[in-house]
Parts: sequence; structure tokens; C-alpha cells
Amino acid sequence: MPNIFNIFNDEPKRKGQRDEVLPPENDGAPDSNKPSGLCPRCGKQSSFEIAGSLPATFDYETYARKPNGERHYDLIDRATSLICRHCKQGTIVIEEQWVGENPKNKQKTGGVISFRGIHWWPLSEAKLSPAVPSDIANVFSEAIITLSANCPRASAVMSRRTLEAITVEKGETKGSLAKRLNTLGEKGI
Repeated sequence: MPNIFNIFNDEPKRKGQRDEVLPPENDGAPDSNKPSGLCPRCGKQSSFEIAGSLPATFDYETYARKPNGERHYDLIDRATSLICRHCKQGTIVIEEQWVGENPKNKQKTGGVISFRGIHWWPLSEAKLSPAVPSDIANVFSEAIITLSANCPRASAVMSRRTLEAITVEKGETKGSLAKRLNTLGEKGI
């Protein structure tokens, strides 16, 4: 029987060993729209059970009337609790409402309503080898945390700082970062 709620989804379906439909892969953090991905707690690729959601932000300009006359205000953001099926621990996701392929506040046309994550708690941690020097690991961890906090520019700065720390660790301290990386590449490092 076709899934009538998924008629506009053109993503190819993944199949398991017994030809069962598998959920789409998600290398990012999970949310209720894609309840699979990397667990911020255990760092494993997992699927998640949706434990529940609570409203967080309302649009008081848009509402519907309930049969009893009460106003039901439109939801903008919500907090959703997801339970990792690997480590059995919870992750809280602040999700914003999307209509079709746009956030609700940028909605141009109608579409399927979904919620997509914008903030996660706990923040993802970088799990690095103990062989990585602590100064490099600390800067890289900060890049991961700022990316998880939806601060991509700050994460890019810290990622660049990570590369600079690696070049210094490998003995290249002179010139631009590009020149140092090229020199290390020529040395086969």
C-alpha cells in the first residue's frame, strides 16, 4: 500500500537485506523530521525514539478557532526529546516549523508541515584519539561545539585555527596557512 503522506518525496528508498525499506541516512544530528543520525551523547550512528514535544514559541498573529471558541495559536518552535536507541539517553532538540522546503517565517507557498532541528542539547563532542595533542584537540572541540550551536562562521574560524595548530605541531611556522599546508603536503605529511 503506498504511503499517502510521502507522495511528494522523491528521495530514493534504501532497502535492507530482506528488501525492507530503511530510514534515510542522516550524517547530521537527529530531529523529529529525520529521527536518525549521530547521537550527541554516544557519538554513534543511531535511530531515535521520539519521547515527546512541548511548544516553545507561538505566532500570536495566526490562529485557528476551536469548536468551543478558544483560539489555538500557531506554533513556531518546539522542544522535542529524542531517545537514542544505542545508548538509551535523551537529546533535546529545539525545532522550528517548516512548511514545504522553507522555514515557516519564510513561507511562500503551502506544503507539508514538518519540524527541523536548530539547536541540540547536549552539544556534540569531538571524540579524538589520545594521540592528538591537547592544544589541537581543544581547538577542534571548540570548532565542533560552535557548529553544534549553529554558529558556522565561528566554527570556520576555529577549524582554521585547528589547521594552524596542526602545521605548528608538524614544524611549519612560517608563511601563510596555505603555504604551510602545501609544504607539509610536499613532505608527505
